[in-house]
Amino acid sequence: MKNKKSILWCITGSGYLLKETIDTINKIRNSFLVTVALSNAGEEVIRMYGLESRLFSLSHEIIFEREQGFSSPIVGRLYRGDYSKVVVAPCSANTTAKIVYGIADSLITNIVAQSLKAGIDVLVLPTDIKPKVKTRVPIFINYEKCQGCETCSAIEACSKNAI
Repeated sequence: MKNKKSILWCITGSGYLLKETIDTINKIRNSFLVTVALSNAGEEVIRMYGLESRLFSLSHEIIFEREQGFSSPIVGRLYRGDYSKVVVAPCSANTTAKIVYGIADSLITNIVAQSLKAGIDVLVLPTDIKPKVKTRVPIFINYEKCQGCETCSAIEACSKNAI
């Protein structure tokens, strides 16, 4: 493992190509140590899609935005040279806009800003890259967490009564 290069893979709150993203992490994990950084919304989305345990089993380490301070102290690793590349995939439209305009106010946008300052290549897979994007609907619903909901908008929206 010492000879493997390390990648910091950031996941934001988009379901677009999320399964394919995790499939890619699986394909490269024998060649790279993959540390995953999850935004708060990214953490929510991987749970909604039922991909949490798979992602956690493939990752060398998981960094949660909720465990970082406002200044995202994890970015210090970028200046130590801990990561050869940073990947943001999938990258939500919100995070993409923040990156484009130089706003660094979250874990992922801080990672991108500091990576660029440190001279680390950043690869971004933005969502909504085509005029019409079809995203898979999450197949997993955590009913234990739904107990506090007055009405379920997902059930109301499903015309086939599949939920």
